Amino acid sequence: APEHVTYQLQGGLRHVEPYDFDFTTHVKQRWVGRSILEVCACEFVAFPRHYYEASIAAGRVTVDGRRVQ
Repeated sequence: APEHVTYQLQGGLRHVEPYDFDFTTHVKQRWVGRSILEVCACEFVAFPRHYYEASIAAGRVTVDGRRVQ
């Protein structure tokens, strides 16, 4: 989580403002030989495939500090 989170109270509920988050993971044996897009779309199903496609195209996905293409 970020150091400073901003939020708004609406109708008695606290709504957190969007923030960047660096997700880090280690490779799993079952991922070997698969593309980054395939792994993300199949293993991290919180977001649809097009989210990962757009993230890769925008340069937000990296492996060992290098952008994935």
